[in-house]
Amino acid sequence: MSDNPLVTKPENPVSVNLEAVDGILERARFYREAGGFEIPTEHIFAKGLGVRMIVSPPGSTLISYVHKKENVALILKGSVTIYEGDDRITEMAAPQVFVTKPGTLRMVLCHDEVIWVTVHPTECDNRADFEAEVFGTAWTPDDYVRIAAELGVPVPALN
Repeated sequence: MSDNPLVTKPENPVSVNLEAVDGILERARFYREAGGFEIPTEHIFAKGLGVRMIVSPPGSTLISYVHKKENVALILKGSVTIYEGDDRITEMAAPQVFVTKPGTLRMVLCHDEVIWVTVHPTECDNRADFEAEVFGTAWTPDDYVRIAAELGVPVPALN
């Protein structure tokens, strides 16, 4: 891994705090029930790669899907506070490059306009198949535990 300060070294494997996951999912359920909004995303496909770009407005909160595969993420513009499913809080500002591990779930607070790009290994050539392959949807801790088990990510019991 690089010694470049713009590259964040991920934990391996992802560690999970199910209470933190539950807190993120509780916020996701709240937004969904309140009729939240979906941030527009752009998808580009090349041989063996799927690229997803999100441009989010200042003050927005993003809640990720559960990542099924390792991918590279880039913050090209803006600054964020990231709450991870392992109870970590990280501040990041562009430019930033990092690796997302399988099982990752995040809540991202965008302090200003943020351009976030992810690059995923895939043979898919359309959004629906791509999203089904690389993301899992979790609305409850049980959903998360099921997806994590499928990925081989150990999850301690909720206290």
